[in-house]
Amino acid sequence: MEYDPGQTNLREMTNALKNQSSFYALVVKNKEEAAAQARKFLKEAEIKIDSSAPHFIESKYSLQAQHPDLYYLDLTEQQAIALNSWSYFGGKMPEVLTPEQKRLREQLKIKLRFRAASVLQPARTGKALQSYREKLLRWLEQ
Repeated sequence: MEYDPGQTNLREMTNALKNQSSFYALVVKNKEEAAAQARKFLKEAEIKIDSSAPHFIESKYSLQAQHPDLYYLDLTEQQAIALNSWSYFGGKMPEVLTPEQKRLREQLKIKLRFRAASVLQPARTGKALQSYREKLLRWLEQ
């Protein structure tokens, strides 16, 4: 999760997430960052060190069950994370969809009423995303 340090700090954000039972671990890039920030207020078991680039992990509160018309869109990682959070916590849906995605969403709503999209497995990055977009468009045209 990215956050604005001008709006909150790591300790406040972590405590808020813990209070909602939404906190599992703080992921940092190196031991120095863990020592500088996390160890001030977290247990060692709550800190994971991962020097790789962030990778999308579908939320356990997936859009697939509650909002399949959004789940099957060609979402970026940031869009998927924002929409998964909204799907779980509620409130006003975030304005994260592009005009093209809004158009595709309407097509998906109609198509999903009559046909399951089980043949589609969304991808979020790279060549897999481009391949997914092509499959999605073909599925919508059938």
